[in-house]
Amino acid sequence: MSLSQKSLETKFKKIIGLTPGKYMRLIRFLKLMRKYESKEIDINDLIYMYNYYDHSHFIKDFKLFMSESPKEYFKKEYPLIKAYSKKIK
Repeated sequence: MSLSQKSLETKFKKIIGLTPGKYMRLIRFLKLMRKYESKEIDINDLIYMYNYYDHSHFIKDFKLFMSESPKEYFKKEYPLIKAYSKKIK
């Protein structure tokens, strides 16, 4: 390709609306949450299965994508994640 890495990242962000790194974090997060919603595996096992270094990294992504802490989220019934998860497979 005749594009620099920076140019490619800029074009990606214009088209997708997220940087490539943030997009990959979102996909990983949504896959984890979809698996959790299907009640197949415990959330703690999923955190490590989806290559989060530790709980604090997962919580950081959770707050970024859900705009609330996991503690607040899991107290509620949320249909949002089900609707969002169906879009990305």
